[in-house]
Amino acid sequence: MKRNVNIDRKTLASGEINATKDFGAAVSKVGGVSGVPPKSPKKGFSNWIITGISAIVVAASIFFGSTNTSDTTTPQLAQTNVSELDSAKSVFINPPISSAVLPSDSYVINADKGGEIKHHTGTDINIPEGAFMDENGNVVTGEVEIQYREFHDQADIFLSGIPMDYDTLGENRIFESAGMLEIRGFQNGKRLKITPNKNFRICMKTKDPDPKFNLYHLNEKDEKWDYEGKDSISIPKLDNTVSLAKKYDDLSSGENLDFTDPEIKEDIKETTEEIAVIKKEIKKIKKTEPSKPIKASKDKKNFTIDVVKSEYPELAVYSGTIFEVKENEDLPEDTYSVTWNDVKLKEKNSSYLVQLSKGERTEEISVIPVLEGKNYEQAKAIFDNKFGEYNTKLDKKIEEEKEAEKTLAKLKEKFRQEREEWERKQQEIRDRMTTAQASREVMQRVFKINRFGTWNCDTPVKYPTGMIVKAEYVDQNGEELEFVNLNLIEKQRNACFPLTAGMIKKLPFNPKRTNTLWGVTTHGDIAVGKPVEFDKAGRTHTFQMDLIDVKGKSNSEIKKLIAS
Repeated sequence: MKRNVNIDRKTLASGEINATKDFGAAVSKVGGVSGVPPKSPKKGFSNWIITGISAIVVAASIFFGSTNTSDTTTPQLAQTNVSELDSAKSVFINPPISSAVLPSDSYVINADKGGEIKHHTGTDINIPEGAFMDENGNVVTGEVEIQYREFHDQADIFLSGIPMDYDTLGENRIFESAGMLEIRGFQNGKRLKITPNKNFRICMKTKDPDPKFNLYHLNEKDEKWDYEGKDSISIPKLDNTVSLAKKYDDLSSGENLDFTDPEIKEDIKETTEEIAVIKKEIKKIKKTEPSKPIKASKDKKNFTIDVVKSEYPELAVYSGTIFEVKENEDLPEDTYSVTWNDVKLKEKNSSYLVQLSKGERTEEISVIPVLEGKNYEQAKAIFDNKFGEYNTKLDKKIEEEKEAEKTLAKLKEKFRQEREEWERKQQEIRDRMTTAQASREVMQRVFKINRFGTWNCDTPVKYPTGMIVKAEYVDQNGEELEFVNLNLIEKQRNACFPLTAGMIKKLPFNPKRTNTLWGVTTHGDIAVGKPVEFDKAGRTHTFQMDLIDVKGKSNSEIKKLIAS
């Protein structure tokens, strides 16, 4: 049975009219670069600045390089006009102790002939002829100076101030190093570049033959590390080189895969992002699903709202709409005869609540809009057409999602195969390099470089986890310490983990490993927290640290003190 509800009330404000129209719509339905050219005396001094012949003898060892491949070379003074040297710095490289910066060794090479540098660490640098050009791209002839230094252990890394953080798939990691070097070229105090296709061949001494390490170059302009591929392991005395051309890494198990191969990383990242976008689009499409018209039931009460359109145009949207009483509840008999002053409709769980009011009297009825006869047939035809379009669009996106998921699965399978190959290579090298052999043989990491700067053989690792201690720090006299920087050191990994302000207060570490703290206080002293402090640590702990006065001490002296 269809009944009319009469409405007679004051004219609505425009805001109320717009609000009521929403129902009608409902019915229709996102510190300085080390190794840079020394400063002129007029601009200040640093611990390694060349200020004259006497300073050169103190700050750097100067060698003439040639094609001679013998293990020894005769030190001679470089003919560098140091007063003209560029004094540019990169502020994101910030040595914690300026006086402890590792000095560079200098070598002189004939640019026309090229030559070989044999560094005192056991590293060989092969330079082809015509390998130097100036800043304007002109080929350089005559003698050039090579400044070179290496960083091998945690103390080297700590004192260098070179940032060792690396972003992998949006997650910050710290480099574990198998060896890092800095190499720069100069002529007459001017910076040089490496000529294209005249790469230097570096055979850098290393203690770690593990193939998990990648090659990176420090991009000083963008202040980040750029991935440069893989190196090889060479054992000169055995005349045996183990190729590591394939791109493997120390990857974690499970879904948290740490791909360091740029191609795989990029493919994984793009595919994962693509799937995320598709899922959002599917969700958005589902929200546009057209509402299926409901046919009026003969067994339920229903009514229409009788509106005089000329007098109440704002209520015209309700006119002719059949409202079916959802729960078929009993209503007062006069509901259909009273002339109501106001009507409000509120959406509630896919249905609507009609609120009728006159004076202090109100009636609330749970309803759903329904259709009958030709109106229903017409609405059903429109719905079928819109629902077909909706399903087509939704099915297309779902198919795109399936294809993207298949692509991701293939990438993971590729990772699995490469991981197996990496493990095989790793075991192969371990089998060859026994502990006794590793102690007596000279191993080198072999790679080519096409530009000057800092190069690093590294693998990105996560910050240590396992235990967090609420920490405070004091010196030997119980005085509280404040730090310019503080690093967590694990004996088992050749890495320095710089601690943020939050980490200093709540210190994370792996209790299964041997841990140390190295820091620089606001007074310029080095503070060392020894492993015994970690052994005593509980939920809270005050770390007693030994202070080292670094005044007047060289890089090698400071290294011995902090490592002791």
